[in-house]
Amino acid sequence: MSSSLRDQLLQLGLVNKAQVNEAERQQQRRERPPPRAGRTGAPGKAQGSQSPQPRQPQPPRQPQPPRQSQPPRATAAKPHPAPASHTGQHQPRANPASAAQAAKIARDLAISQKQRVKAEKRARHAEIKQLIEQHVVARPIEGEAYNFLDGTKIRQIRIDPTQRLQLTSGELLILRFDGRYHLLPAEIAARVRERDERIFVHSGVATVTAPVNAADDPYAAFVVPDDLIW
Repeated sequence: MSSSLRDQLLQLGLVNKAQVNEAERQQQRRERPPPRAGRTGAPGKAQGSQSPQPRQPQPPRQPQPPRQSQPPRATAAKPHPAPASHTGQHQPRANPASAAQAAKIARDLAISQKQRVKAEKRARHAEIKQLIEQHVVARPIEGEAYNFLDGTKIRQIRIDPTQRLQLTSGELLILRFDGRYHLLPAEIAARVRERDERIFVHSGVATVTAPVNAADDPYAAFVVPDDLIW
């Protein structure tokens, strides 16, 4: 091995000094001439075989450079989330799902409330209807006409003389229910009004009014009989 090649390999670090020495020894062995073979056999006979040709020196194999281990790949470090600042007050974010759920609950409660009110109204209506059907006083088809005021309108029903006296004394009352007028005892009419105060009830008892000065009353000269039927 030439000195220039050896020095280059050593400088590059491809071989070490021991490898260079071993390569030089192997090269010297190959370049050393082989020993000549002595003559043998009977005298007078010439050696027929010729001496072998010396082997051509083979160039030394260049050692493979050691594999350099690749450095491990640096894994990209995940950025840590920045700590929340404690200087300001944390503002919670509104959750759309929670808002929609709250709105649905509110709608359901409103619907349930309406249904409950309707159910209570139907129950009261059924109780009133049952009270009237059980305690209504039958009126004659052909009887005396009895006129009374329902608001601002004059209404009329047929009653007998006994029922007229009972209306005048307050024992019977006229009650309007489902667009019809019924005669009911005063106690039953009071129970009906407990369930629905909006039901119209008429009493035949005359109300006492404050006396009017005769000088100011234009009808003072006209006496109204007690047995007037209108």
